[in-house]
Amino acid sequence: MVKMRLGRSLRNKDQIGARLARLCILLLLMQSFLLTVPYGNVYAQGSAHPSLGDRWGGIQQIAGGRYHSLALAPDTEVLAWGSNGYGKATVPLEAQSNIVSVSAGQDHSLALTSAGEVIAWGGGRFGEANVPMEAKSDIVAIASGNSAFHSLALTSSGKVIAWGANITGQSDVPDEAERGVVAIAAGYWHSLALTAAGEVVAWGGDPYGSGVLNIPDEVQGHAVAISAGTHHSLALTASGKVVAWGRNESGQSSVPEEAESGVIAIAAGRAHSLALKADGSVIAWGISNGSRDDYGQAIVPEAAKNSVIAIAAGYEYSLARKADGTIVAWGDNGSRQIDVPARIAAPVKPRQVAAGASHSLALTSAGRVVGWGSNSFNQLPVPGGLDEVQAISASVSHSLALKTDGTINGWGDNLYNQLDIPPNLRKVDAIDAGDYHSLALQDDGTVVAWGKVYGNEEDKRLEVPDELKDAIAVGAGLFHSLALKADGTVAVWGSNRFGQLNIPSDLRDVKAISAGGYHSLALKTDGTIVAWGDNTHNQLNLPDRLQDVVAVSAGRHHSVALKSDGTVVGWGNNTWGQLEVPLNLRNVVAISAGDNHTLALLADGTVVGWGYEGSGKLDIPTSDLTWIELTDSSGEEVELPFNADQQEYTVQIDNDVNEMNVLAVLEYTEHADVYVNGERQSDPAVAARIPVIDEQTIVNVEVSPYLKENKTYTITLVKNSAPLEQAAKPVASPAGGLAPGLR
Repeated sequence: MVKMRLGRSLRNKDQIGARLARLCILLLLMQSFLLTVPYGNVYAQGSAHPSLGDRWGGIQQIAGGRYHSLALAPDTEVLAWGSNGYGKATVPLEAQSNIVSVSAGQDHSLALTSAGEVIAWGGGRFGEANVPMEAKSDIVAIASGNSAFHSLALTSSGKVIAWGANITGQSDVPDEAERGVVAIAAGYWHSLALTAAGEVVAWGGDPYGSGVLNIPDEVQGHAVAISAGTHHSLALTASGKVVAWGRNESGQSSVPEEAESGVIAIAAGRAHSLALKADGSVIAWGISNGSRDDYGQAIVPEAAKNSVIAIAAGYEYSLARKADGTIVAWGDNGSRQIDVPARIAAPVKPRQVAAGASHSLALTSAGRVVGWGSNSFNQLPVPGGLDEVQAISASVSHSLALKTDGTINGWGDNLYNQLDIPPNLRKVDAIDAGDYHSLALQDDGTVVAWGKVYGNEEDKRLEVPDELKDAIAVGAGLFHSLALKADGTVAVWGSNRFGQLNIPSDLRDVKAISAGGYHSLALKTDGTIVAWGDNTHNQLNLPDRLQDVVAVSAGRHHSVALKSDGTVVGWGNNTWGQLEVPLNLRNVVAISAGDNHTLALLADGTVVGWGYEGSGKLDIPTSDLTWIELTDSSGEEVELPFNADQQEYTVQIDNDVNEMNVLAVLEYTEHADVYVNGERQSDPAVAARIPVIDEQTIVNVEVSPYLKENKTYTITLVKNSAPLEQAAKPVASPAGGLAPGLR
């Protein structure tokens, strides 16, 4: 077991081919924030979305339409909120997974699958949601602007495909956009394409004579990004300068001086424009005259002045995605299009796991600890009010939690004084719980140990070397202790009865450590492992050709390693099946080896365990619904024969019902949250109020267990005027569907 200090590193940009260099400048600037975030003793990296929080709720992409918004969740499903007119916020089943991009139009929505197929919903008046066959494969980009009634798609060969409204020729793709295109944008009556040579192509109409089709000379040959507003357009040059043209009655094309350099992304609304600077701040300009169309969309809130990595402009509102995966929204909210669903802001999922002897722990993204298994030593009742936890550790009979303020909480058995936390500790950066002692790494690089003194060799586990001043990680075994030093070497002290102190003399370049019962592991920067100590159970016999390792964990008599491809390898004692990694286990981001069981945390936030099943330590806590209660606006209960094995329902309601109250009741409120159409049901006794406007209304009730996979119940409310046989199959996303207060 081991804990390391939080680390972070920037990713170096790869060399880009000359042909795509112009476009990729923007993408690299936006996506080069590479952070290293710890999961126990594993460091997981990601370049596009710089927070491991993305794995349990950080948003990957945002898009603003006229009255609705879209977001791409980390599990590749589309989330929608705002107006549901024409069904544009009712996300179809095929857009609930494997989505890589989204775009919002005026009355419709688009999504692009990982297989290169365009999915569309909503709209209908102009055929903008009728995807042509040629756009159902080999597509790499999509576009439908916040005022557009048409859609664009880009093939892998650089050809633009268009469909939908064509009143002014906005869907008549010119020859120049039939090849070599690398980006697309859709306005109201016009369309744009960016070629690999940095040239911008425009087509469609210009009924106001604003010059929206007349690309400025300073753009041509230098553009790396484009954005189409209602009647104006933006381009970003390779020098980081924003250029605007077209209508300017609200100042939307009057680029401010601060947007003439250092810009990495652009977005155009109806009468306002946005730019994202390299320092993570957003600049806005355009309408600010206090008129009825001025919703403050050009006034950037404080929250969007730092740490922003992506922007999107709705018709008369603005969106910004921050590095932590959250969304900031401002401007027009007449259809609740800037009321970002709670599910997007803070769904609770695990961020660390810890395996003890007969119990298990998980730390959630909310900073709280969940425990399960044996409680024979009181190691499970997490202290009341314990929150803001940043790290956990579990041993045979006690548990430790490190809070964000650097203090430690401990609970469980104290027979060996392992809970007698020294009162004079400095701010602590890391902890580890051994079987009979505990370790703390202080912020000055020193290590403190505590536990029972026996008066024999075992006491040496508490004798931290005086010269140890630059530790960055600690590991506690049964009767020995480890520390990883800043120079990549390892310090060890304690009992040497089983060779625990016989560290290889040439051990260098270590980036992670873990102490087992009587053996130790060191992970080197080249992805290989070094092991020493007791080998009674083959815990030192590394598998052949074991490489590309990103994390290690040493249990009592077995060891496990996490590889860069998200798979787990184990060796050592297998008496209880603790090495029998589940078949096809993939996408693992953290591991923990206990006495005779092993835990793994997956990228989707679920926890998997294997090994000895006794004491319930493999019974991962979860919760489902016990029932769903529906009451209409008059307070009359609507019958719903709920069954947890049935996930789709169709319910007939009276024509005059304009609101439905939905109360979902959890079996165990301490292990899960409930979201109704994307909004968290914060009070288990208070129903969610869902407006019923159309003949059919989709209600999604999503159960989100903290440690297990989510489950969604879909209810289709059908008014009596709509025959049941015409009722659409439930197709809404868990966070899609109708949002409260639509107009």
